[in-house]
Amino acid sequence: DKGIAPSQMLRFLPNSFYAVLNTEDPARLQEMVAIAKELRPALTAERDLTTVNSMILDGSFILNDYDTAITMVEQGVPGRDEAWHASALEKLKAHRALDAGNTEEAVKHFREFMKIISETMDREVDPSTGMTYTASWCLGRNAKRIGDLLKKAGEADRSADAYREAKKHFQKALTEFPEGSRETDAIAKEMAEIPQA
Repeated sequence: DKGIAPSQMLRFLPNSFYAVLNTEDPARLQEMVAIAKELRPALTAERDLTTVNSMILDGSFILNDYDTAITMVEQGVPGRDEAWHASALEKLKAHRALDAGNTEEAVKHFREFMKIISETMDREVDPSTGMTYTASWCLGRNAKRIGDLLKKAGEADRSADAYREAKKHFQKALTEFPEGSRETDAIAKEMAEIPQA
């Protein structure tokens, strides 16, 4: 309305977007996703499209709008490589299966996601928290999640196996950060949440 260039608008949107995302207010986040969607057609630079698409994807994920997110990934996200597309698709399908109450399908997709990140992931920074994640930490989180799902489904033996796997990944992750860092504190906390055998 003010005639501001879309690229200039994009300079301000990400900080506001992730600040709103962290408030866990679904109504406000939906408004921010709508703004990002409105801005997207006016952008031409690949870097700008990557930024705005990342926001829409992150927002859709938090809002449990998995169909929108899956469609975006299947259509291709500029600036993202093949491994990113493959891992994002598996993660989204896993969460959609969880949302539908299909434990076995969710476990299958989480396992595929873990396989991809174990082969391709290096260190990544989460823009919403500033935390750095490694493949080991992500593998531990996902193995614990699988353990929780199987425990809830009454699969005690498979759940225990997943929890043991999670502990090994977390122990490795602890060695990948300086002692006393935000990351090691978070990893230790998550590892402590693994149920005892």
